[in-house]
Amino acid sequence: MIIKNELTGKKFVVDPKMSRVRHLQRRVHAWAEVCKPFVDDGRYEMKMCRLSIAIVDNWYPRMISEFMYALRGYLGASLVSYAWVAELQERGAVHYHLLLVVLKHTKIPYFDKSGMWVWGSTRIETARSPFYVCSYTRKENYQKFGVFPKGLRMFAVWVERGLLSQVTRFIFHLSVYPRWLEAEVLRHCEGSGWNYFPRRRKGGGWQVGGKLLISPFSVVSF
Repeated sequence: MIIKNELTGKKFVVDPKMSRVRHLQRRVHAWAEVCKPFVDDGRYEMKMCRLSIAIVDNWYPRMISEFMYALRGYLGASLVSYAWVAELQERGAVHYHLLLVVLKHTKIPYFDKSGMWVWGSTRIETARSPFYVCSYTRKENYQKFGVFPKGLRMFAVWVERGLLSQVTRFIFHLSVYPRWLEAEVLRHCEGSGWNYFPRRRKGGGWQVGGKLLISPFSVVSF
């Protein structure tokens, strides 16, 4: 796909797969940035988990979301944040890397032995930094650019609302949007409060407070 910056006249070739990976990298890194201050205060610990799938064809789209639903129910308020990233093995099987931020001394079950993950083996180890999970976003080979099964989500991030200030949560949320929009929103919000979340406008553009923001990029060809 070729896009054009209408402000500068420059054209760019955009690879949809690369865009998807860049969005993953940006969101997971933003998650690690907002987590670092509260994981450094000594009340929490981090566990890095690997979830494998023994039989390639056993994967289905809601596998990881169902597992996370069960895990959040088990850990309750002890779980304050998490991020997971999907990868593809050479044999075609999906596996997941999951970083949990939990209250210190929280008991984490062995997921395969407890029956919470019945699809393959699991591994759990202690992590020292929330940026540890970012290393699994940098592998730009078959693990990120192979043929993933239809319906697969490549990542998810979550932070308990009460752990972040209003400004920090606002800036973290902005990493969902395109970079040009993030920059425009930050410029618009400076000195005006931190509560102008962009909303798509019917007919095109983004509504931020009383201002309409239009992307400077247009698609030239696919």
